[in-house]
Amino acid sequence: MSIYTKDVYVKNKISNYYKNKYSKKQINCNLMTKRINNRRIDTINKIYSNLINRIYKVFTNYNIKFDISYEEIIGCSLDILKVHLCTERSKHIR
Repeated sequence: MSIYTKDVYVKNKISNYYKNKYSKKQINCNLMTKRINNRRIDTINKIYSNLINRIYKVFTNYNIKFDISYEEIIGCSLDILKVHLCTERSKHIR
């Protein structure tokens, strides 16, 4: 075997090992539990994910195709949104 075919063989063996070890179902399950836990822990993440879900539903209901990120649609990043919501909340608490 030449070096090139040996590298390809090893690469394929490694990729097949990980494909079998972590099936797509298990990976998706892990991602879902991570998202659910993030929503439970942080209320800002819950608000942000609800906002993204609403945007997605509106775009799909009106058959609008979009190729830009949610941050561009919202107009700010998650960090800026956190700061804005915290300042607005503190204004209304007083």
